[in-house]
Amino acid sequence: MRFLLLTLFFINIFANEMVIYQNNVAQYTATVKKKKASNRFVLYEIPNDTVVNSFRVYDNKILEYSFRDKKEFNIYDFKRSFVGKDIIYKNKKVKMIEFSVANRILIKDADKYYFVKLDDVTFTNYSYKKHLPSRITLKLEDATDTLKYSYLVNNIGYKTFYTIDLNSNSVEGFVKIHNLTNKSYKISKLHLVLGDINYNKPGRNYPVMYKAIAKDVQAKHVKETNYASYKLYTINKNIVIHPRSKTFVNIITQTSKITSSYKVSLPNPKYRYHDTEKNFNRYISFKTSKEFIKGKARVYKDDIFIGEAYIKNTPKNTILSLNIQKDFALSVKEDVLKKERNPNDFSKFDIIIKYTVTNKSNFKKDAKIYIPFEINKYQSVRTSQKYKYKNQHIIIPLTLKPNSTKTFTMQYKGR
Repeated sequence: MRFLLLTLFFINIFANEMVIYQNNVAQYTATVKKKKASNRFVLYEIPNDTVVNSFRVYDNKILEYSFRDKKEFNIYDFKRSFVGKDIIYKNKKVKMIEFSVANRILIKDADKYYFVKLDDVTFTNYSYKKHLPSRITLKLEDATDTLKYSYLVNNIGYKTFYTIDLNSNSVEGFVKIHNLTNKSYKISKLHLVLGDINYNKPGRNYPVMYKAIAKDVQAKHVKETNYASYKLYTINKNIVIHPRSKTFVNIITQTSKITSSYKVSLPNPKYRYHDTEKNFNRYISFKTSKEFIKGKARVYKDDIFIGEAYIKNTPKNTILSLNIQKDFALSVKEDVLKKERNPNDFSKFDIIIKYTVTNKSNFKKDAKIYIPFEINKYQSVRTSQKYKYKNQHIIIPLTLKPNSTKTFTMQYKGR
């Protein structure tokens, strides 16, 4: 009894922090305080997804601890928990005696007993959480009135998405924090780790509900620091992460010049056997002002969605190039004019290809063609078209006027 009474002396938890990783796991840190010092603590409302053997305390030592798991508590368990308690029937307080089958319950009104339909009664404000709590019971080495503790919890993670506006040259980044546990967290400081850590766990799927974007948590509250081998984003703002829900927080807002270009990659001419035609892809490029966390980027122009791309974990001050759409009005056609190969020696070949680049749009476009082909003392290329050679690729820059066509040929030889 003495042990149970000690648990009533807790006051509110303060200075809560959470570190969320991209591996769908989080570390939660909190501090609790008692009115009287004790070497026994009971912590309630521990989520089912807690990694129990990750539990830690600070400035003290755990001698032993136990974990009571909270079972799945359905509506019938909840209603059974009112047996022997007062409920409301026809605006009158009665006592619930027994929960029967077929959604009927036995009640006592004064000295009379009778069955009523479950839908006809109202339950008073008892908290069913008190009947089957998930809890950690700790026995500490030293008696204390303040305990700081932490634990790992699965199924809390985050993903990032970006909105890019080509008209305003603006880039905004948001994190989508998903909490698939059965616990609500009130956080005063939130850390987001950029980078994957080594961590293995079984996956679980739950239904979730979406929360509105936290407009009061803007990128001005976000600070970034280097931590160990990772990048750490810190949000110094009170945030409530609701159970089985998703919360959105703005972490990046930048304005920088965004340029558009058109690129196409063609196969190695050594293995070109027939004529073909291919469309160019449209890319946008900009310089990152801070580290970008991996996630999807959606691109808009004139308030119209025009495409999306995937951003990898990217350092700051890096030129980021994103493939957002295929341009149906800009294409290149390959016509094989000559194809000679030595069947006994594949290093000997003589191939001539005619390239026809067509711009059917009403806009001037700068484009590049990438052709994988190694130039060395055994392989060569001849053409009147200007090109660059980099990383074993022939790069052909082109400026195409509106509604125009450009044609050139290239000869590839191996000896």
